[in-house]
This record gives sequence, structure tokens and C-alpha cells, in this order.
Amino acid sequence: MNKDELLKLLFKENFLIVDEEEIFHGIGELGTEKVFILGTHNNTYIGNDTALNLSSKILEFIQKKNGQPILLLVDTLGQKLSHHDELLGINLYLAHLSKSIELARLNAHKIISIVRNQAVSGGALCTDLLADHCIALKSASIGVMNLPSMSRITQIPLSKLERLSETSPLFDTDVNNYYVMGALESLWDEESDLSTLLENTIKSDEVSDRRSVLGLERNGRLETFKISKLVQEA
Repeated sequence: MNKDELLKLLFKENFLIVDEEEIFHGIGELGTEKVFILGTHNNTYIGNDTALNLSSKILEFIQKKNGQPILLLVDTLGQKLSHHDELLGINLYLAHLSKSIELARLNAHKIISIVRNQAVSGGALCTDLLADHCIALKSASIGVMNLPSMSRITQIPLSKLERLSETSPLFDTDVNNYYVMGALESLWDEESDLSTLLENTIKSDEVSDRRSVLGLERNGRLETFKISKLVQEA
């Protein structure tokens, strides 16, 4: 689903968005609540420039000190596969973006993300999956890494990975896998009242990280909660 279609479902006509190359940002109104909207479009690969651009928008918003929620709509095929970006330290740029999101959380901004199209690898790990409430549309897809990138890094022929992807859930981009593992709080049907769902999510008092608990409850990750509890109690 493209961003304009989703924004209309979420905010009706009550939003104003500015497009800047690979990213967009703006404000949406949901009843009496104003929401800062930030995202990428066109299956963006998040490289150094994009990470800095997203970070700067978040830091500028934090400085307003209004405590308004932040809605992340990051559509990404993963981190940018660029020798130039890697030489400059793309891991540091992505870490800076992650820290900016965490800083927003520490400054009383509730972080909500909706995976509307694709969320892949490092591009999703440093954005969507850091949210207090990470949600996905049922039509979206989430992947550890797209197959061409995996082939490049592992040196396994793409044709072989494509064959493996037909039988192994490791390569599957079905969002239900991530829901069962607890990485996603919920899956939203595009035919539902998304505006009400978003409003209820914003009003929710639940902000702690419940991914390991959800994974256990949904029979997707059976050991994570037990191991994390042992570490906390050690």
C-alpha cells in the first residue's frame, strides 16, 4: 500500500505531508491528538544520507518538547549496499538513527510503526522494529535480508537461495511469521477501521517490550522469555 492510501485510511483528510526525495514527514490529526509522521517510500535502501535525514527530522521534533507520538512508516528494502557507505561506516549511521528514536522515547514520545509494504534487514531493524508498538498490514512483507543481498554476502548462488526459499521459513517474508515470533504486536487488515485502531494504540498504556512474552504466548519463540528472565535475575 502506498503512503497516501494508508494516510487517508489513518487520518482521513487530516494530514499534511512534505516529500523530500526518499523520505516524507508531516503532521496528522487524530481527534484531538496530533501525530508526527515520518517515513520513506519507493522501497528505499537506507544508506548514510537517508539515515542522517531521518535522524535530523526526529531530533528536530524532539526539540519541540511537545511529547506527541511519532508514527514511523518506513518502507525499506534494507540497508544500502554501497561500498562508499560502508567505507564511511554505515553501521554508525544506522546506530545514530536508532539512538535518535530511543532519545525520542526517553523524551516522552510514544513510537508507533506500521509496516505498510516491505521491511527488510538493517533498514527495518533500526527503524520499524524499534517502536513501542510495531504493527504490520497483512499485505506487507518482512524479511531478514532480501535474496540478492544474501547471495552477495554469503557467496551462495542466487538460484540456490531461491530454491531454498521455497521450503525454508528462514527465507519467507510472510508477516505472520514475525507476528508469531512476537516481533509484531498485531496485524491490521486494510479493510478495518485503521483510524480507530491507531487511536487506540496511541491511547494504550502498554509501552514495555513484550516481544519475548508474545513469542511465548503465540508458540513462536519458546525459550527467549525464559532465557531473558534468567539473565535478569542473575
